[in-house]
Amino acid sequence: LLNASHIIPWSENIERRADPRNGICLNALYDRAFDRGLIAFDDDLRVIVSPRLKKVGVCGEAEAALIGIEGRPLNLPRRFEPDREAMSCHRQTAFGVA
Repeated sequence: LLNASHIIPWSENIERRADPRNGICLNALYDRAFDRGLIAFDDDLRVIVSPRLKKVGVCGEAEAALIGIEGRPLNLPRRFEPDREAMSCHRQTAFGVA
């Protein structure tokens, strides 16, 4: 149930497609939320939740699954730590925050 998520989308940068530093491992729910800009990671690779998601007023399971993870650190791989510059780019484009 895990996906290899591209930080900079596969379709946007041919050179980064196979770059292991352009990827993070997320479950299907978080992968979709990441792709849609509902969650991102800060400079310390901790989860940040989009203000858009907070405004909607999700509740119950959705709240626990998305809003409840805010501030949690990304579990880092032993090799090929995610490119923090790519994470910053994701925040600026998909997430809308620098």
